[in-house]
Amino acid sequence: MTITSSSSLSDKDIEKMFSDTKEFTKTDKAYCADTKKAMNKLKDQIDATEKEVSKLIIKLCKLAQKGQAADSSVDAKKIHEKISETQQALLGLSRRYIACLSNNFHVNQAAT
Repeated sequence: MTITSSSSLSDKDIEKMFSDTKEFTKTDKAYCADTKKAMNKLKDQIDATEKEVSKLIIKLCKLAQKGQAADSSVDAKKIHEKISETQQALLGLSRRYIACLSNNFHVNQAAT
């Protein structure tokens, strides 16, 4: 990087600007590293929860198909319970996502 004086900046001011640039670079790198770490953590959590939710949706669909086929082992209560279980899993996914984003925001705010 080259900083040149095209105005009335003193050499001391230019050195200060260059020093500040180095410091901001360190902060930016830390911010990027923290963000990447949070994204990886979030990805792992989302992947696991997505698999769980997918399994619940498949079970719910199978249960609904049994109900449509007039399977006597399926009643409205079982279907509602499976819907509730799936909704709770999705809610958990949303909470993890928000918590991870919030933690990353607070870490990054502390770094600045």
